Amino acid sequence: MKKLVCLLMIIPMMVFAQTRNIVPNNTGEGKLGTPLKHWGSVNADTVRIGGRDLGSAVFTDSTKYLVPSDTTLLHEQIAGKAASVHGHAQGEVTALSDSIGAKPTREELTTLLGGKAAVSHAHAQSEVTGLPDSVGAKPTRDEITTLLSTKAATSHSHTQSEVTGLTDSVGAKPTRTEATTLLSGKANTSHTQNISTVIGAQDSLTNKLNRTEATTLLGTKADVSHNQAISTVTGAQDSLTAKLNRIEATTLLATKIGVVGYSVGDTAAFTTTATRAAVYIVGCRDNQIWDASPRRAANTGLPVAGDLLDASPKWDSLIVKRAAGTTSGLKFNYFRVK
Repeated sequence: MKKLVCLLMIIPMMVFAQTRNIVPNNTGEGKLGTPLKHWGSVNADTVRIGGRDLGSAVFTDSTKYLVPSDTTLLHEQIAGKAASVHGHAQGEVTALSDSIGAKPTREELTTLLGGKAAVSHAHAQSEVTGLPDSVGAKPTRDEITTLLSTKAATSHSHTQSEVTGLTDSVGAKPTRTEATTLLSGKANTSHTQNISTVIGAQDSLTNKLNRTEATTLLGTKADVSHNQAISTVTGAQDSLTAKLNRIEATTLLATKIGVVGYSVGDTAAFTTTATRAAVYIVGCRDNQIWDASPRRAANTGLPVAGDLLDASPKWDSLIVKRAAGTTSGLKFNYFRVK
């Protein structure tokens, strides 16, 4: 019931009430539509823009411009603009007077150009500095023709008599027939020669051994590096027989004064072809008597002179020297005479 009463009160108000204005909160605020979303059309009796009443207006579909019925405002705005075709005084163009002032006038330019030659022009010979002297040093066309008439063409030929000394030089050379005759008696650069045609070659070869004879003769000779049995060395066996062997020498030395025995070191040896070896012996002194002898395998021939040894005792060592490093890694015996 209450809802019905309220509805009956509102309807008369809606029917008889005047249309309300759309009013912004503050002047200059609010818009109708946006740049991307427009109202379809605007229908109004009066349009006011910027506080001015434009009167009646229509929005044409062809031009899309608002055409006011009162053009007073439009005329006021156009009145302050220049015509499409108009002019300016020189003083109204910024810096134009200064720019033009730096340029010569037509009269000044004409005066300046009056002293210049045209782009395309000619000169008399006397007007070119140094040209008369330079041209005067050159021969004329007639003079050049006369001089060239005494010269040969670039491509030309000569008879044999016109070449100095050519006839004498050619005359000293054999003809083709003479050269062929001379060469026919000569051998080719690459050739073979029969031994009988080489003077003395056969006699020289007759005195030489052939391969078989040389091989037979060399078969009776020893190689440069070889071993020799003691029996093949004349007098070697008799010489060694007259010598004492180790046992005989030891027995003989034992009968001598001051000799009570000796000691032997079997591991001492020279380093390759060294001529000095040091043997470390505890108790060895420089006032003792020591000796050393080379060790050689049996039947190796006579002793080598370079392997003769000398022993010098020092404190706790024995210095053994040899004349030359003939035998590489030579081993030796050393002993002390007590």
